[in-house]
Amino acid sequence: MKPIKVIFAMLIILACTAAFFVATPRIAQAAHLQSGWFFEDDMENGWAPWECWEPPRSNCYRVSTSANDYFVLDTFNSLATVGRKVTISPFDSDMSCKATMFIKPESGSAPFSGQLEVIDYNTWNYIKIKTFTYIYVPFNGGWNTVTTTSWTPPDPDIFVRTVFNNPTTNDKELQVDLLRVSCTW
Repeated sequence: MKPIKVIFAMLIILACTAAFFVATPRIAQAAHLQSGWFFEDDMENGWAPWECWEPPRSNCYRVSTSANDYFVLDTFNSLATVGRKVTISPFDSDMSCKATMFIKPESGSAPFSGQLEVIDYNTWNYIKIKTFTYIYVPFNGGWNTVTTTSWTPPDPDIFVRTVFNNPTTNDKELQVDLLRVSCTW
């Protein structure tokens, strides 16, 4: 009788252990889905994923210092943009997302205006646009955040970019740094 009880007890332990390992990934995945998804690019790793668009009388370039890397949009009576492709993974069609970029206009009188754009990478249709305007920027002003309101991505691939508009005939610069995209389910 004893060997049958030992075998039966071992089978129960084996079944419980197998059930634990089968259930654990599902529990971890459910916790992951509840916490959402987060992407950040601080521009410290080079130019590669970033794209600039600069019509005549505009410029886009990367600045690398010992403290920070960022892009500068420099324009004269025109506009300039910098952005990159982001792939949301894991993707869920019911997610709610926001995008943020840090900007720092040069000091002095403006106007400074522009927008943070979220674009469907596959169709190039706008998903969300957040405009910004600065009438005057104090000297030695710090970094400002521009954040979109919530949006639902139509598919995993999006393009996020900052557009800097300078309608004046004075040369103006806008520094752009740190892209964040966060999504929750």
